[in-house]
Amino acid sequence: MMLRVLSYIYIVGIGILLFGGKIQGAELRRFPELYGHSFGKLVKVSENHFFAYADDRKLYEWKGKNWQLFNDQLPVKHKINQFFVRSAKNIWTITEKRSDYYKSDIWHYNGQDWRKIDVPLSSQINRMAFLNAHSFFTGGLWGSFAFFDGNQLHKIETPAFSSLGYLKAVSPTECYAVLLKERIEKNLYHYKEGKWRKIMKIPKSLKILKVFNTDSALVYYLPEKRMGMLRYKRFVPFKNGAPGNLKFTYSDKAVYYVRHDSLFKFERDNETYCNPGIPHSRVYPINENEFFFERYGEIYYYGPRKIGVSLTARHKLFEGLQVQGRQHNSISMYRNRQGHYEMYMASFNHKNYFYKFDKIELKDISNQRHLIGSPANMNDFWDSGVTFADLDNDGDADALLASLRGKCKLFENRGDDYFEEITDLAGFKLSGRINEIHTADLNNDGWLDLIAGDELGRLYIQKNEGFFRFTQLDSIPGLENLKDGVSTALADMNNDGRPDLFVYSIFHPLRYFENISTRDTIRFADRSASLPESIHSAHYFTQSLSFNDYDHDGFTDFVMVNRNNPTKLFKNIDGRHFVDVSATTGFNKRWLAYSAAWGDIDQDGWDDVVVANLGRNYILWNNEGLTFEPDSLTLPDNKVSYTVSAVLEDIDDDRDLDLILVNNYFGNCQILTNSVNTHSAIQINVTDALNRPVLGAHVYLYHTDDTIPTLAGHQEIRNHNGYNANIWPRAFFSVHANSLYKAVIHLPNGAQISLDSIKTGQRLAVVYDYPLVYQYLQKLNTEIQRAFLHPRLKGGTLNYLLLVFIIGVVFFFSSRYGLWQFVHKVVFALAMSLFFILINRIWPAYYPAKLFYIHFFSTLGLGISLFFIFNIYVQKIYLEGVNDHLSELLSRFGHSRGGMNNIDHLMFLLNNRSDDVRKLREEWALFERSTLKRLEEIGRMAVNLFPNEKSVHSLQKIAARIGKTDVNHPRGRAALKQALADMKQNVQHIRHLFDLNYNIELNQALNKALSAFPEFTAIRVLNNTSRYKIYVVIGETDFFMVMENLLQNALDAGSGEIVLTMDEGIGNYYTLHVQDFGKGIPEALRENIFIEGFSGKGSSGLGLAHCAAVLKKWGGHIRLANAHPEEGTVFEVTLRKGHHENPGHDR
Repeated sequence: MMLRVLSYIYIVGIGILLFGGKIQGAELRRFPELYGHSFGKLVKVSENHFFAYADDRKLYEWKGKNWQLFNDQLPVKHKINQFFVRSAKNIWTITEKRSDYYKSDIWHYNGQDWRKIDVPLSSQINRMAFLNAHSFFTGGLWGSFAFFDGNQLHKIETPAFSSLGYLKAVSPTECYAVLLKERIEKNLYHYKEGKWRKIMKIPKSLKILKVFNTDSALVYYLPEKRMGMLRYKRFVPFKNGAPGNLKFTYSDKAVYYVRHDSLFKFERDNETYCNPGIPHSRVYPINENEFFFERYGEIYYYGPRKIGVSLTARHKLFEGLQVQGRQHNSISMYRNRQGHYEMYMASFNHKNYFYKFDKIELKDISNQRHLIGSPANMNDFWDSGVTFADLDNDGDADALLASLRGKCKLFENRGDDYFEEITDLAGFKLSGRINEIHTADLNNDGWLDLIAGDELGRLYIQKNEGFFRFTQLDSIPGLENLKDGVSTALADMNNDGRPDLFVYSIFHPLRYFENISTRDTIRFADRSASLPESIHSAHYFTQSLSFNDYDHDGFTDFVMVNRNNPTKLFKNIDGRHFVDVSATTGFNKRWLAYSAAWGDIDQDGWDDVVVANLGRNYILWNNEGLTFEPDSLTLPDNKVSYTVSAVLEDIDDDRDLDLILVNNYFGNCQILTNSVNTHSAIQINVTDALNRPVLGAHVYLYHTDDTIPTLAGHQEIRNHNGYNANIWPRAFFSVHANSLYKAVIHLPNGAQISLDSIKTGQRLAVVYDYPLVYQYLQKLNTEIQRAFLHPRLKGGTLNYLLLVFIIGVVFFFSSRYGLWQFVHKVVFALAMSLFFILINRIWPAYYPAKLFYIHFFSTLGLGISLFFIFNIYVQKIYLEGVNDHLSELLSRFGHSRGGMNNIDHLMFLLNNRSDDVRKLREEWALFERSTLKRLEEIGRMAVNLFPNEKSVHSLQKIAARIGKTDVNHPRGRAALKQALADMKQNVQHIRHLFDLNYNIELNQALNKALSAFPEFTAIRVLNNTSRYKIYVVIGETDFFMVMENLLQNALDAGSGEIVLTMDEGIGNYYTLHVQDFGKGIPEALRENIFIEGFSGKGSSGLGLAHCAAVLKKWGGHIRLANAHPEEGTVFEVTLRKGHHENPGHDR
């Protein structure tokens, strides 16, 4: 009895019987003969006989061991849409009609030949439901439906429908069909004796798997992803029908499907667990213990037979770890100063992350590294790939952040793994749709240049001028005719040490340019004509290139990854010619592919390749450089995802390569740690003396156990391989355990390094050393250039030089022309330095920023101000002492044996007795021992008082030169004679300058001194000279001190009257008599009054002694002229005559 339209859906559990388990000795296996082909369907003939059709439009046959091409292929190369095998001699196929895409042909094989059956239908057919070996119902699109009776096809009229979803034959006049109308309405129909009857409308949530009768069907409930039965229009789920994406295979008695990596069988209303299965695959049972699985066009075998190649060892090769966040666009590997790997993941609309690997966990260290991308809410910036490379030759990897929209950014590594953005500071300009920035030393000048392509614009090549100074090269020979919309890849294809250039696009074919640059000029030669025809054809939508010497022939080959056409593998023949080996190696597979990552995952000595897809990801296992075996099972949780980048790196330091997958839009990023753990690997890091990875170096590893060494691997040191996949520069080889190897490293400059007796498991750091002296010179030269050219340092360098210049100038002038002591210079230098450090702490002086000029002028202004302040202070404190000291020096020099007398004696000997060498040597010895030192001291003191006088500086120069004179040689004596004459003249001139500078007018000075003693009742000043104004040489302060002592003594003696008489003295002197009318000085005391400490009135006894010393310093003296008790006391003061024409003043 038929029920009405389905009104509600409910779930009723039914029991499930679990049995079976893992089959004894069963393995998961692949068939190498099928590599490179994609299969759509398998059909079972018998337990040991299967058929399958491939994407090459051929039928394959399996008879219990290996797959082989079917002997009698279709006579036409039409695409096979469906095929059905009733027996080895009864095969039916539905093919596209070449002349009309919307129609189909049916071909039948009878064991001898193929026969085409006429199909009088208006649209394609895609389904067959057999009643027996030669009769069936068939249908397809837009009402196409017919019955074949063994001889001809009879068209059957149907209700209006757009496609046939399910078909079951019951008899020649009866069948069940699910008809879809415009993909909106889905109905189950019953056809019998020319009449169609609608049984029910099927909800979109149900998928009909198998119809048993009008009241019972096996269905799949889409919302909950559950299996169950449709009974009397009610859905009854299986109790164990856990949610999961399913693929089904039907047989007459059962339905097989894979759910959550396990194989299930439905039979007689029961769901039964059979054996482990393959995720997301369709199962084809061979028998109860053996199965074929078809997964994304690949055929797998599970069972005890030792056929094909075992995959069981690889199936659990990786352990997965999900990365925080989604929608990342790139992966960049970084090695910190401790030698541990870190990872940077950029995103164009989310936060960028910097991760540190800590055992099995990831730690976000973005804030510590400070490599900050554009904020997620800034729509004008889309961050893309990051490239780590040493751009300023300081041994630390800097960073370039590409942008798909907006400007790219430049970061400097400060040396402690801290990155500081210097984009504007360095004047770095690069913008457009820049997906990634490549770095390579194009002209072998020791600096990494920048290469980037704008996916909607031009090619950018910026020459590195050193220390973050980049020059855009707009006209490069060999690259003149490039079209807009380019991406780039670099690899040394001809092993000449220069990176060659590949330019590709989603719009244009691949082009290849050989690098023929010299140190002075960057240039390329177009070698695109040497590429295979498969590249020159309309093979666009190339997403990336990935390079590797997959066959160990010493030349770098490459994979061209494509999102529209099959991914291709090209073999490098000789560095200029390439062959497409995709078909012969099994590489010719169509994916929505983004990137390819090379590395020996299973450590068999041959580099495998991981293909990152929009879909499931694949590993292509390298079979000794001959073929590649595609595998999507080894990767855990390999769901449909938007994987854009892949990197193979030993992140856990266990000598095997781990895998990092980067997903965008959907799917989680993953880190898959490799558990092969054979520790049979050799890693070689090649750096120069400055700790920079030598990009472009070729590492050849030879197996030396054999008589003739064989090449075990060849890798080029690079920092980029694939789409937005930036790797750390190193060579990583998987090798045989307990074997010896030799590495030969070819450097870009032509040098070669050999390493012998390398053992398995070693990690070698190879440093390309220059001679030690050259290393030091190179480092010194680099550091000097860095200080003046680095954008972050040159502002500070200029300010430091200004600081040193100011301090140096102040030290120089204060030493030669000032009175500064050493402590004053130290205090000045410290004050300037502290100010400089403080202002640089507050505002770093980056050049050419405005702050640099603020620093410059503030430092200069402070230096000038401090100089004047210190100078005023020093002058005020120390000038009087200099006057006194120089006056005393000049006085002593004029009368002492080790002074002017010594000079006169020497001049006399040189003029009259130059042959008396012995006497000359005695006088010269005295001159060097005493006179010369006094002259030098006079020069130093005179400079402080007379800094602008040439004679002062001339005296210093002569004193410095005369000490080197050889008096034993006639020429030396002649030079000495002239030098002594000049020196004497300069000393006399200094004496004259000193006298001019310290002239005082005696009348005025006396009046000023007397004004301080109003106690005198009578004062008389007598001038017995012929001059109205009398000038004498003495410091005004010293003169007042002398007069103060004499006048105070007069008052102390009880005199109220004083007489001061000025007279002409003998020679160049004046005399001043100071007479009081006191009680006088007893005769017994007169001889001791000028002795220091002696006093006749109970005082300190310093006054008259000090007066005598001061007057002596100025070339004068004092004596007691008369001391009669009845006549008072008279002191005679003798003073040198001054210069009346140029009176000076006391400073």
